Amino acid sequence: MKLPRLPRVPRLDLHLLLLLVLAPFPVLLPRADGAQISPTPTAPAAARLAFQTGRNDYTIQVGGLQRTYIVHVPARYNPATAAPLVVMLHGTGQNSDDMYTGSGWVQKAAAEGIIAVFPTSLAYDLIDEGNRLRTAKWNMASLYELMANPAEVPADDELYLKAVLSEAVATWNIDRRRIFAHGFSNGSQFVSSRLMMTMPDIFSAFAFSGTAINTGGTTPVSSNVSCYAMVGTLDDRVLSAAGIPGPLPMGATALMAPNLFGLIIPQNILTPLALDTVYDEVPGEPASLTTLVWDNRTVPSNSNEFRFRVVDGLTHRIPDNAPDVFWNFFLSHTGAAKALSGPPVISTHPITQTVTAGEPLTLITTVGSATSPTFQWHFNGTPLPGATGSRYTIPSLTNAHAGSYTVTVTNSAGSVTSEAGVISVLSSARLSNISVRTRLTASLPVIVGFVREGAIEPTLLRAAGPTLAQFGVASPNADPRIELYRGTTRISENNDWSSNLANNFADVGAFAFPAGSKDAALERLLTGPCTLHTLSSTSGLVVVEGYDSGVNSTARLTNISARSQVGTGENILIAGFNLAGSGTLRLLVRAVGPTLSTFGVAAPLADPRLEIFSSGGTKLGEADNWEASLANTFSSVGAFALPAGSKDAATVITLNAGTGYTVQVSGVNGGTGEALVEVYALR
Repeated sequence: MKLPRLPRVPRLDLHLLLLLVLAPFPVLLPRADGAQISPTPTAPAAARLAFQTGRNDYTIQVGGLQRTYIVHVPARYNPATAAPLVVMLHGTGQNSDDMYTGSGWVQKAAAEGIIAVFPTSLAYDLIDEGNRLRTAKWNMASLYELMANPAEVPADDELYLKAVLSEAVATWNIDRRRIFAHGFSNGSQFVSSRLMMTMPDIFSAFAFSGTAINTGGTTPVSSNVSCYAMVGTLDDRVLSAAGIPGPLPMGATALMAPNLFGLIIPQNILTPLALDTVYDEVPGEPASLTTLVWDNRTVPSNSNEFRFRVVDGLTHRIPDNAPDVFWNFFLSHTGAAKALSGPPVISTHPITQTVTAGEPLTLITTVGSATSPTFQWHFNGTPLPGATGSRYTIPSLTNAHAGSYTVTVTNSAGSVTSEAGVISVLSSARLSNISVRTRLTASLPVIVGFVREGAIEPTLLRAAGPTLAQFGVASPNADPRIELYRGTTRISENNDWSSNLANNFADVGAFAFPAGSKDAALERLLTGPCTLHTLSSTSGLVVVEGYDSGVNSTARLTNISARSQVGTGENILIAGFNLAGSGTLRLLVRAVGPTLSTFGVAAPLADPRLEIFSSGGTKLGEADNWEASLANTFSSVGAFALPAGSKDAATVITLNAGTGYTVQVSGVNGGTGEALVEVYALR
């Protein structure tokens, strides 16, 4: 039964909470011999939390955010005896309750007298494993790569954990020599890329399970860190993250092959922790286990080790005996946490990245420091006024913000300056959707191509047929269907749209489909080149559409195209597109006819002519044939070459963002045939 959260004893002073959160953590902890450190006369003891034996649910304010966590207090806890503490961090989409009930640490805490702490991460809009979703995830080093919404800034989870531990120390008699951390899945990524890198003065040892062993390119503030990793041979998350096909083998030699862990472990663990590549295999273990140990240290004064265990048949879950195995490992490293000394050490440096104009930017650094550090950010070597925190945010980027950013971190022992993060600013003008109106026949599909660059983002694809009747179209196609291809592989298809997409239509400004109509639609997370084939068993006009339905404008459409039959009158080929953002964008527009014969098209349009119109119907540009000077432009965007003197058409035009345009392709002197219309964004 889940107990209600107990009320807290009121705080004595708001400033005490600030001291707990912001002061260097070791000052608040017991000495290595287990005795409590007495508070200074000017800093009264922090107020203690109310608690009971068993489960206790707490809420805490950190960095302006309300966070929660659970603490299990074992029945054998005695305030007169310093107790060990273990922090257990959950995986993606989980929370503290999942770990409280399913990690095994509650039972281990009861047996060993451990104070067990179960924090909860926050949720973000992410592109994770090819899916867009809002889910809980710890702020590990690579979280920024998964963020779907540039306006969201990940919370400082290290500060949150320090605040939680400060409350724990103020409430229970915690043994400073025995504070440990175990993470599962994403919690393991947070442990290995954050806690292990920046808090070796707090935690004496670390353990992780269900992870591909990735420290995220961060730098440890001390190499004298011990950790234990445990994975299963059938853990699909680890296998996919590490690019390993099929189940893991057993046996040291097979596991340490270069295509398995022979490169991953040295790069992510051994090098940063100053351990030699020579390992020992633990003898006498059951056939279901392989355990490797690295304890040859390249820094003589270190006492650390790394252990790696593979469990045969284990899937993506916490092994039943993990608390027993990890606890024995933890005990062998009692007292390993050492106070930091000297100047600060930067673990996470500002990241070089490309951001779209108008979007926010937050640069982050994480450090280890013996005393509370100060920060000063610089832009192209010049100090930024007021930029004196561990994070620096620009609410809306302009071209003037492009350049090099560093941060100088200072404590009482000295200063250190980070590596530079170079920020490039993209114009916000970009292709945001395409629509093609043409006649679809049973013998000739309409093929729309597009290329997306940047992060994986959702793309909404539609083929409107019968719904066109409500807009006065005389002969719409009765029942179109769509097939989406990457290369020659069909990756998705739809015949008759799902009502679940109705809100998605509204979000991108697409006209609604009547319930139960025979129009087609699908939405898919995409990046790179794809083609959409629209087919039908009947003839009639169709409008094929593609919408950029994501929010990350650094992921953008760079090329859109459509291939179809060009007739006369209402049966000419009409392609529409929108430019989102602000400013202007240069575009290469082509109408390819006769050159299609070199690709096996039997009846290409012999002499195409293209005209570009504004949404209000004003003609903005046109082309009949093309200039030889455009050949280099074709090559710069990857467009196939046109033979010198061919009757294809092409032009370059600069258009304003924030509105839509159409390209009309017709045959000179009323000619008909198949044509390809293309629009490329130029940089």
